Amino acid sequence: MLYVFTTTTCSKCIEIEEFLQETAINYTSMVIDEDKIAENKAKELNIISVPVIMLEQSNGEFKKISFYDLKRLYKNNQL
Repeated sequence: MLYVFTTTTCSKCIEIEEFLQETAINYTSMVIDEDKIAENKAKELNIISVPVIMLEQSNGEFKKISFYDLKRLYKNNQL
């Protein structure tokens, strides 16, 4: 599962979410300035700035990936 940690005022976050919507990639938007659960998860993962793209791996661990990596994974059908 893919998670995108965002805020309501982050322009780069909007760009990432637009890409995800255009490519129909399944993801969960975690808006940390509107959702306490998202805020707590961001703290748990030591996220201090946005945007952050996290890929939940099969073992339940989270891996931070860049927007570039996201595009590469999509291009190579690895999502």
